[in-house]
Amino acid sequence: MDRQELIEKYLAGKLSSEEAVHFETLIQKDMEFRDEVVFFERVKKAAKEHDQKLFKKKLQNFDVEKPVLKPKRYWTIAIAASVALLMGIYLYNISQPIDPNSLFSEYFKPAQNVSLPLVRNEGEDTLALAFSAYEQNTYSQALKLFDELDPDKTPAWIGYYKGSALLALDRTEEAIKVLEQHVASGDSLALRSHWFLALAYLKKGNYKKTKEELSMLKGSKDSFKQEESKELMARISKSLPSP
Repeated sequence: MDRQELIEKYLAGKLSSEEAVHFETLIQKDMEFRDEVVFFERVKKAAKEHDQKLFKKKLQNFDVEKPVLKPKRYWTIAIAASVALLMGIYLYNISQPIDPNSLFSEYFKPAQNVSLPLVRNEGEDTLALAFSAYEQNTYSQALKLFDELDPDKTPAWIGYYKGSALLALDRTEEAIKVLEQHVASGDSLALRSHWFLALAYLKKGNYKKTKEELSMLKGSKDSFKQEESKELMARISKSLPSP
């Protein structure tokens, strides 16, 4: 595969398993390729900036920061074309109305298991089996097992993972109910449920509630989704008409 195409697929998050291995090999062994990737990552990051002036200022710095490339490979032309394309995408996107489902899909990733280390042995208990199913993305099975747990002995943080699983299954109303209960519990992961609540309300097109939930993450000591919440808040605020 052409190196340019490989970088483009990497930036789009569309590398296959084989391509990912090839990409990692090049990153480790080819200094020039690594410099090219770093440069295009900077371009992509700049394209996401919400302040157009800041975006233009960053582009001006690329003459200094871009890697030294072999003339015969015509990378200068490729870089200029990519910057122009990303600039066009950026300007187009900020002028478009919000598409709740697209925005949800862009930001939603099921919660990672940070609560139960899995040691798979014979005679695993229901909780371990539930998390095993959860980590294998079989969310329906995970929810079934979560519901089989004794309510009096089930830790509150289960609600965090149940809410995430329900969102992954497009059961948004149920997810909101579960996540709100988890937030009310005051559990150590309750703050993180605000992020998934924000996404749930976003999917329903309730931007007011989305912004309220995102604001709960602001200034938190937990770094969880801090940057993403700021970015999403800015995108919603910029796209909505002024009151």
